[in-house]
Amino acid sequence: MQNKQEEGPVQGRPWKIVKKLNTYIEAIAFRDEVLKAWAAEKNTLMQIKIKRMNDPVLYTVRTRQDPEKLKEASKKKAPKKKKEKKISKKA
Repeated sequence: MQNKQEEGPVQGRPWKIVKKLNTYIEAIAFRDEVLKAWAAEKNTLMQIKIKRMNDPVLYTVRTRQDPEKLKEASKKKAPKKKKEKKISKKA
């Protein structure tokens, strides 16, 4: 027999709920405000979405850091050099 690991869907970074709103139009307006603020800060690492919730019917605005852009940013950083520890021998 061969040991095979099934490759399922890979979970990405979690979405954080920023705000819950009653109507889709309110959610769009809030999303646009956040996008304008991010544009002013030149923040390109974030994603935003609107999700409809049932019972009660609400719309949530959610944000997260873009996983693809985070990988690119982490590749650009130089790896940190570890300090060598001095080993002292006791007689």
